[in-house]
Amino acid sequence: MRGWHGHKLESKGFICLLGSVRIGGVKVEDWNTPSTSTDTFSADLTQDSMDFVYLPAGYANAILSLTPKSRVMVFSSSTLEESQDDDYRFPTSTWRIDA
Repeated sequence: MRGWHGHKLESKGFICLLGSVRIGGVKVEDWNTPSTSTDTFSADLTQDSMDFVYLPAGYANAILSLTPKSRVMVFSSSTLEESQDDDYRFPTSTWRIDA
């Protein structure tokens, strides 16, 4: 699993290019001490569906591979430089990523 990774200002979008993945999202209310009881959501993406998951600014995300060698394309509303100044990472155990 990759995550949890969030941004106060940056929005993200996800498409699965190869295999299948689960994208998790959670609204972060307190970036310094986030509540571990906040409800999360998840969506399963496959290479065949070409579905798109959008996470607005203020959310953290996680990506869980459901098949080996899965690949995800991630879209961002920010430049790399802007993103680096708006980068928050949390342990994978902070929230659950369920179906």
